Amino acid sequence: MSETTPTLGALLQAMDLSPDLVVHAPLSAQRRLRTLPLRDSALVKGLAAEFDDSCWLTVAEGAEELPQVKLALHAGKRQYRGVHLALLSKAGAYNLLLGDDHVRVFIGSQTVMRGGIQLFRHPSLFIGDCCTFGHARLIVAHCDMVIGEDAQFSDEVVVQGSDQHPIFDLDSGQLLNGQRHHVRLERHVWVGRRAMLMPDITLGEGSIVAAGAVVTSSVPPHAVVGGVPAKILRERVRWEREFPPGHVR
Repeated sequence: MSETTPTLGALLQAMDLSPDLVVHAPLSAQRRLRTLPLRDSALVKGLAAEFDDSCWLTVAEGAEELPQVKLALHAGKRQYRGVHLALLSKAGAYNLLLGDDHVRVFIGSQTVMRGGIQLFRHPSLFIGDCCTFGHARLIVAHCDMVIGEDAQFSDEVVVQGSDQHPIFDLDSGQLLNGQRHHVRLERHVWVGRRAMLMPDITLGEGSIVAAGAVVTSSVPPHAVVGGVPAKILRERVRWEREFPPGHVR
């Protein structure tokens, strides 16, 4: 790959992300994109690490100003390969912990990310356009995580993409939790304060997760879930970001 202005579809293909994800980034799809070597960007300035020719940064052409992103290195790792960061929103403030090689991160246009993202064991993270994060911790380890367009995260949400440490059977020595995981949120999902999303779940379009819930199984579209573990509290609902004009709460 060389410095270019690819379409969003071409970018997703280059990042080995599903081309179907373009539906969650309609604003990004209309922008001209610019890809440059990560080592030449301000993101890595001052870091005691080398990023080889397979490490890239993609931004929106004409809007190269980056959000307040701090890259952190893990456990003395000083050489990286296969890292591709596509940061198309200049809003927000967050930390990116690069734990391994072969990291893929896409953050869409007009998304406001606040919090921390931990990236280990060949992770992929896609966040669509117009998402808002009050403050979140995304643990993307041996996991493919998709957060669809127009998601709303309240404060102190944790998304646990996988177990962070290996578990073995005492008798056989077999690794019990080595499989790859996924977390997927469809369009327009609201996650309440201090909720936790666990591995291998899908949250349907328009669903709502109540504050403090621990979600361990998939949620149907337009449902409200709450509790530990989360259960369906109500179905056939929709939510909006603002109350209607003139509404008195």
